[in-house]
Amino acid sequence: MDDVVILGGGVVGLASALALAREGLQVRVLERGEPGCGASHGNCGTITPSHAPPLTMPGVLGHA
Repeated sequence: MDDVVILGGGVVGLASALALAREGLQVRVLERGEPGCGASHGNCGTITPSHAPPLTMPGVLGHA
């Protein structure tokens, strides 16, 4: 029996699965295509500071 089911085998889903498995949980990842074929592929694993609110805090862009 699985402790956790993760929907989506992209970067976040697989990283979450790995972290949970390392903690000893039984994890199942459900992905309808190939791993990384969805949003992770479309975003190419980028982190975009302009999409990480709140941008109004002083120094946020300098830390990104």
